[in-house]
Amino acid sequence: MTLAMLMVFLISHPGAGLNGEGIVRLKKAGVSDETIAVIVKERAIETAAFSVQEIVDMKTAGLSEETIRLMITENSF
Repeated sequence: MTLAMLMVFLISHPGAGLNGEGIVRLKKAGVSDETIAVIVKERAIETAAFSVQEIVDMKTAGLSEETIRLMITENSF
């Protein structure tokens, strides 16, 4: 899923929990489109599993994309 597709999804689903600003922050921190798609799909922000800042901090600290996605999909928090 591309960033543009994510933006269209979020515009058409306002209750998705993650807004455009959050996506931009994640992208600027180096989070991949694949991981952002998992965040949207799993509603990680909306359910308060993780905040955008927490995900940015994990990425900045060197956590791999695979580990971040696993934590989100397996509810390892």
